[in-house]
Amino acid sequence: MPITVLIELAWVLKSVGWNRQQIHLALCTLARQPTVHLDRAVEVQAALDDFKAGLADFADYLALHQARSLGARKLLPFERKLAKSAAAERLQ
Repeated sequence: MPITVLIELAWVLKSVGWNRQQIHLALCTLARQPTVHLDRAVEVQAALDDFKAGLADFADYLALHQARSLGARKLLPFERKLAKSAAAERLQ
C-alpha cells in the first residue's frame, strides 16, 4: 500500500471529526492487517509512534522519518508543531 493512502486516510478522518487517538488506532489497525503490505513500513511505524505522542499531523511525522531514513540530520519544516520535535527545526 502506498504511504499516500495512509496520509489521505488520516486527513479524511480528521476532516470528519476523528480525534488523534481514533486516527492512530485506525491507521495502526490497517497497517497491521496480514494482507496489507506497506511501502516504507519502518518509517510508517515510527511516524505512527510519534503521531500518537506528538502534536503534528501524521503526514508531517512521516515526512520527518522519510527524510531521516534518506540521511537528513534535521528536517526544516514550516509546520510549527513538527518543529518542536528534536529532529526538526522550524524554517522561518
